[in-house]
Amino acid sequence: MLSLILMLVVIVLLMFLGVPVGFSFGLGSFVLCWIYGIGITGALSASFSRLNMFAMMALPLFVFLGSVMNQGGLAKLLVDFVNSLVGRKKGGLGYVLILTNAIFGAMCGVASSAMAALGSILIPAMEEKGYPRGYSTGMMIPSCVLSLLIPPSTSTIIYGIAGQVSIPLLFASTVIPGSLLTLLLCIINKVMTSKMATIEVMENISKFEQKKRIKTTGKKASGVLLLPLLILAGIYSGAFTPTEAAAIATVYALLIGVFLYRSINMNILWSTLCEGGKLTGSIVTVFFFFFVLSRILVMQNAPDMLLNFLLRLSDNHIVILLIFNVLLFITGMFMDDTSGLILAGVIYLPAARAFGIDPIHFGAICAVNLGMGLITPPVAPLLYMGGVIGKVEIREYYKPVIYSILFGYFPVLAITTYIPAVSLTLPHLLMKLMS
Repeated sequence: MLSLILMLVVIVLLMFLGVPVGFSFGLGSFVLCWIYGIGITGALSASFSRLNMFAMMALPLFVFLGSVMNQGGLAKLLVDFVNSLVGRKKGGLGYVLILTNAIFGAMCGVASSAMAALGSILIPAMEEKGYPRGYSTGMMIPSCVLSLLIPPSTSTIIYGIAGQVSIPLLFASTVIPGSLLTLLLCIINKVMTSKMATIEVMENISKFEQKKRIKTTGKKASGVLLLPLLILAGIYSGAFTPTEAAAIATVYALLIGVFLYRSINMNILWSTLCEGGKLTGSIVTVFFFFFVLSRILVMQNAPDMLLNFLLRLSDNHIVILLIFNVLLFITGMFMDDTSGLILAGVIYLPAARAFGIDPIHFGAICAVNLGMGLITPPVAPLLYMGGVIGKVEIREYYKPVIYSILFGYFPVLAITTYIPAVSLTLPHLLMKLMS
């Protein structure tokens, strides 16, 4: 057990030194195979078997869909439509930023794509209207995590594959937490922008003119707005699986980008394929070596040891949920969401099941907690990516991020954790409808 803990510490240290996450776990797995005398060939074979799942195909397809939305210019159509709805209030562009991220999340579910696509459009636009660039960047960072909560999302697919949990039900479990977080971020934006004297409010126009603009921008964006309806309606009607939905959505996005909006050419298509391939390769590498590590951990009874350790601490359900959240929070601080969700599905979930925690409920907790981890130092990839997109130093944008964590993420995490109905009502309803 001691060697296992030490190796996990070494894996984290390797990541800190800049070794890619997948290779850090690969090196640790091979060393553990040698320590425990486990045949590496058998561990690799088992990992390949777990990767050979139909659901795995959804990942590269949704990643590619995010790249198409990003580089094909489809995101700007969403921005214009949402701006016509809420852009005329003080702090209106802040609402536009938050709500557009939520809608974007309902299409591709990739936070980094949302950051790249929407950040490059909205941050300069907000600066022109008097918003401090640091504030715009600071609100963009927590808002793009909505892409991981509003279904369909790559995070729930990853957890579902790792923990062998129903992906459609996981999609439904994060709808209410994602909506609550959207609402709280809007309230935070309202409070913070109320004191900004430099903000320019868009000119007042008649209700007729506003309806006309909404109709015009809505018509232009209609092809894009149909995308989430196509995905979710198809999945929950039983017409196709999440993997098939990803394939259909990708083809649909390409068709409207090429023929309807004429914003995608061969150069952009090649660029999206390269970007999607790189991201997919890194995710699959992490999956592969995590499955090797998980086989070793199962053979060494690590889930049972974790369960016994938790039982020694407490058998109170409330305390156990708190302990799981602390474990997930620490995991999120040191790992990206992909690695954290695989770890949660492979290691934490068996212990959670033993305590009677519903795997769908636990998946919603993981999504909120590890989504927060993406913007919580020291690893926090989206926190640092935001600085690059916004072209500002971290000291200029950390306040909105901190306020979003304290008054947005923590309350939603507490509600999701201790009120199971928040994450289970929709999945249970879907189960009744599908039975």
